Amino acid sequence: MRKLLLALCLFSATAYAQNFGQPLKVLTTQTGGTITTTNTWQLAIPLGTSAAGVAGRNGCTIQNTATSNEYVYFDRTGDTAPTGLTSAYVLAPNGTLNCEVSVSMVAADAVWITGTAGATFVTGVQ
Repeated sequence: MRKLLLALCLFSATAYAQNFGQPLKVLTTQTGGTITTTNTWQLAIPLGTSAAGVAGRNGCTIQNTATSNEYVYFDRTGDTAPTGLTSAYVLAPNGTLNCEVSVSMVAADAVWITGTAGATFVTGVQ
């Protein structure tokens, strides 16, 4: 009986390590962008897309590579740019924002960005 119990414990530990011990491997699509018109929202990352352009997303990051503030807005419908800046995140120069909500959840919203015309940003989507 003790041998059976020991064998079950070892099997369970091995199964746990195989399922949860390894990180999820995903591909990243990295894209650069430029604000085209000052204070006019443009789509930086489409709704729920992954690196392969299919439904579902494992992660995303957006970085302000400009010297001025940029503004980022997450939209769950994907087709509605915000009006104004009051509900947007402020992204300082060289600042980053990602769509991880918790260890096991990622926002699949469309990501909109605005700022000063000519300002640049980089997105990474998994």
